[in-house]
Amino acid sequence: LESAQTSLDRAIWYFEQADHSFLAAKARTHRLSIQLRQELASLHDETSTNDKAVVEMTSAQLMESLLKEDLLNEAMNIFYAVSPFLSLYSREELERSFISKMLSRTQSS
Repeated sequence: LESAQTSLDRAIWYFEQADHSFLAAKARTHRLSIQLRQELASLHDETSTNDKAVVEMTSAQLMESLLKEDLLNEAMNIFYAVSPFLSLYSREELERSFISKMLSRTQSS
C-alpha cells in the first residue's frame, strides 16, 4: 500500500501541474482510501465501540466519495477492509444495498 500511496502522490502532483483538477481530485480520493486501509490494518480487535463507530462513519463517507469518482474496485477494497469492524447488521445492510448495486454496476460496464 505504501508504494501505491507514493505513486498516487506523484500522480496528484503531475495532474496539478497539467491543470487536470478532475484527475487530481480522483487521485486524492484514491489516496485517502489507501491511507484508511493502512490505518485499518494497524487496528486490533480491542478497538472500542466508539472507535468502531468512527471507522464505520469514515468508511461510509469514503465509499460514497469513491463511488462518485467511479473508483469501484477501491470502494470494494474499503468494504472488505472495514468489514471486521462492522456490526453484523451494518455488514449485511452494506452487502444488501451497496455491494449488490456496485456489482451490477461493474458488470454492466
